[in-house]
Amino acid sequence: MPPPRLTLGITTYNRRPLLEILARSLAQVQDLKSARVLVLDDCSQEYDADYLRRLFPQAQVFRAEQNSGGADYAMHRLFEHFVRESDGWLLNLDADLLLSRRLVRQCLRIIEAERRAPQKPPCLYSVFNTMSHPCVGIDDGYLLKRSVGAAATLWPRALLVDVLQHVPPSRRFDWDWSAYLTGRGVPIRVTPRSYVQHLGRIGQNTRSFVGMDHGDSFDDYADENLASFVDQTRDGLLRMLAEQQGRIDNQAKAIEQILLVVQSQAQVIQQLIAALPQAAEAVCTAA
Repeated sequence: MPPPRLTLGITTYNRRPLLEILARSLAQVQDLKSARVLVLDDCSQEYDADYLRRLFPQAQVFRAEQNSGGADYAMHRLFEHFVRESDGWLLNLDADLLLSRRLVRQCLRIIEAERRAPQKPPCLYSVFNTMSHPCVGIDDGYLLKRSVGAAATLWPRALLVDVLQHVPPSRRFDWDWSAYLTGRGVPIRVTPRSYVQHLGRIGQNTRSFVGMDHGDSFDDYADENLASFVDQTRDGLLRMLAEQQGRIDNQAKAIEQILLVVQSQAQVIQQLIAALPQAAEAVCTAA
């Protein structure tokens, strides 16, 4: 039997509740047996490799002995591992995503279309359409973009080899390889419909519920996915409201402190004004 043409690569680091949501979402993906699942853990403290093997029974699990230093460096490790050990195509997945049941099927359609057009120039695909990366054109039903985030990017191995040779790892790795590919004229094609949805508001690249990337037209708000999305949205809103209330409380305390200072200064001024006649009389007497 030939090896799978598609590898789903998942980088993990702590955030156990979100990871468990991802695992449940992954388990209901159709045609999952047509793909290989690879989990690279960045030396998490919240769990070990045995936990990950139980959580992802369909996956090969690898655990780093040392933390890479951040999400972009972990992504670079995943790219290197795939290029060294595998062939075909890599779908890069974060640990805080919901997955459409049609995710694998859509990726295999893209791969098959590329196989049938061997003379076509290399191309990067993404199945995660977010507003933070604007569209600059349309190409054969796909949105063209100058940059995309790493989540849900679909890479042919040859293109990853090229990127690893020319783009060094950094905390802006996805911006850097986006700029490199665009500069080389490599199209970045994005499906108008998102086949993953972002959940997490905790992580290196997601510190705000409002500012996190949201997948446009995610196609699978149903069953477990819907319940998880509603729960996470509710939690995010409650946290955002609590943070806002905290800022209001802090502002109220600051205003209270300012008022105390003003009142204290006013008392000093009143004392000085009250002392002026006595001071003037003392001056006159001395004269």
